[in-house]
Amino acid sequence: MAFSFPNRDTRLFFPTVHIHDGKVHNRAEFDHTLYCQPHGDQHLSLGSKWEESTAHARRFMNLPKSKGVLEPDQHCHRRELRGSLRNQDTFISIAA
Repeated sequence: MAFSFPNRDTRLFFPTVHIHDGKVHNRAEFDHTLYCQPHGDQHLSLGSKWEESTAHARRFMNLPKSKGVLEPDQHCHRRELRGSLRNQDTFISIAA
């Protein structure tokens, strides 16, 4: 799933909080892979848990299927969330 929407925050937002049985518990079972990519001259403040692609997106992605979501000449980044983790949303700081 990929989406883009305006927000007033200067961070990239992944809605990863789990709500089960109508409650938000401190921990949750995760089985997710998150992907992101800088736009233009942006710099993403990624920690060591993110993997960077070895090439630009145009080398390994089907760009027409992305319908403009991907930047062809940027690397992609991936982070896996697996197991029992703190139940919280995921944010990445963005700098121009």
